[in-house]
Order: sequence, then structure tokens, then C-alpha cells
Amino acid sequence: CEQALHADVPQGPFAYVLSLTRWDERAFTGGETIIMQPQVLDYWRGFDSSSGLEFSDLLTSVPARFNQLTVFDARLPHGVRRVEGTRE
Repeated sequence: CEQALHADVPQGPFAYVLSLTRWDERAFTGGETIIMQPQVLDYWRGFDSSSGLEFSDLLTSVPARFNQLTVFDARLPHGVRRVEGTRE
């Protein structure tokens, strides 16, 4: 199970995720919310061909900690990393 990058522009100015996972007790991997870094949307303005880019330069990964509310700009592409492991 995963959710590919997308934007929720028509639904309003904010997107949110309420996490109900007891993160330290989970028996699976993945499930983090990933949010594109705002500067990626204007990528070519600050382009530097002399340096590489890693995951964390392009996306922010937010663990789904229990009872955590994550609110962000709905225009930023976001998704959920693939969840793998037990379904209990």
C-alpha cells in the first residue's frame, strides 16, 4: 500500500495527516508522509550542475507518530511511502 506523489489543490489551502500509528510498536516499514521541498517547484532557478541531489534534498519524510497532526500547504506534492510487513 502506498500513495504516489500528488497535490490536493482543489480541496483548499491546507492538507493534513492525523497519525494513529503507535510508531515504536509497529510491525511494518514505511507509511511516512513525504512532502516535496518547496524549492524543487522552482528547480531551475537555483540549479547547480556541480552538486548532486539526494532524497532529503528533494523531499521531507515525516514519520507517522501516534497522535501527531501534520499540516502543510496542499499545493506541495506529497504522498505516502510504501507500507510493507504485517497487516495486523
